[in-house]
Amino acid sequence: MHIEHPESTVAFFQRQQIFKDNVYLFACELDNPNLPQVIELRSILDVNVSFPAQKLIRLQDENMAERLQKYIDGNKYKVINQYPHAEYNLWITPVAITSEYIYFSTEVDPDPDARMYYRVSKTLNDGLAFITSNDKVGIMEQGGCKYLAFVLLILYLDVTDEETCAKSGVDVVSEIVISS
Repeated sequence: MHIEHPESTVAFFQRQQIFKDNVYLFACELDNPNLPQVIELRSILDVNVSFPAQKLIRLQDENMAERLQKYIDGNKYKVINQYPHAEYNLWITPVAITSEYIYFSTEVDPDPDARMYYRVSKTLNDGLAFITSNDKVGIMEQGGCKYLAFVLLILYLDVTDEETCAKSGVDVVSEIVISS
């Protein structure tokens, strides 16, 4: 399990230092893989000893679940987003994966007559050679910027404009070419 403070996300995209006590990595031990009641968190990193929970327990008391929902629905508890600047949207949107490239539509909901594609060479990063249609890859928008996101690789390529595409090594093309 990967848990990260919202400020770490912003720091990552702005190429700033990510502080070790804002990122937590855990191995999870489940009491029942099909329907876990208890998930024990075992820190993978030595720095994660400060995380406030070491065990997650499924709420079993139906009355308590109903009371909590009434509090939420009745506005007795107010959820306050302390980090609106760290919010992002991610659309899982690969269009094609060929032997040489991964293609994304430049828009989440493109006009079929004016469709353009981001083309990412698999030579850009060693992990791209192993990307499949089952992986979490897509377009992410955060803080007014647009990224091609390869979630499992922790690789985010800035494609906000032509200049950032060029710096990221991403081409914008009008067609998908499948080579043999």
